Amino acid sequence: MEFASRLAGLWPRSQFICLTRHCSDVITSSIDASRWAMSGAGLDPDAPAQDDIAATIGAFWLASAQAMVSFSQAYAKRCHHVKHEDLRTDPEGTAERLFSFLDVPPPDVTAMPGRPAEQVRAAHPSAMTDSIDQALAALGYPEMGEHRPEYVT
Repeated sequence: MEFASRLAGLWPRSQFICLTRHCSDVITSSIDASRWAMSGAGLDPDAPAQDDIAATIGAFWLASAQAMVSFSQAYAKRCHHVKHEDLRTDPEGTAERLFSFLDVPPPDVTAMPGRPAEQVRAAHPSAMTDSIDQALAALGYPEMGEHRPEYVT
């Protein structure tokens, strides 16, 4: 999102796909992934303060979501929002809407194979909940307290 406005200015006919995922799912997946390979990136699942990890991920998600909301409001006709959850639950409909926005025919879409990974329950960054809830609402998501991650990938 850091350079999106510059790109929009350089290419006035460009279109933007704004891919989002619910904050709870991002936190949960990030903490789950840290058990496998992300501890070198500062996400240590064995650290005593897992709430700090959730708060750090939540702060990053919030900054990114707020930037995306601002950009997509400034360039509303050039932006199309795609929710990760919609790709998972309705790949055909999501692809149809996306390619309609791009004004190109959609390719064949195949559902992801396999069952969703086991759910991991992550702490929520309570200090930022109001701000995160505002960004979630702007992106069309339920609030943190109303959303339960369905899967982790």
